[in-house]
Amino acid sequence: MEILERELQKRRIQHSEGKDTLRWRYRPKGTFTTSEAYKLINSNPSPLDLIWGKIWDSGVWPKVSLFLWLVGHQKILTWERLR
Repeated sequence: MEILERELQKRRIQHSEGKDTLRWRYRPKGTFTTSEAYKLINSNPSPLDLIWGKIWDSGVWPKVSLFLWLVGHQKILTWERLR
């Protein structure tokens, strides 16, 4: 909880008179665009994203890629997990 409090204290709160509005902080005007969000998501792919990309583009059967993805995300159903 202390970490959250410290993070919140670091943030500068801007206020102005008038109606509250939501702003997208990654654009100067504060407007949200899907293309800007896509650029933001894809700007720094994690090493895992690169691995998953190779698995999906490897040319193996889709059910094999899906199985590997499920195993990697610990979502595969086993008797142990079903119990």
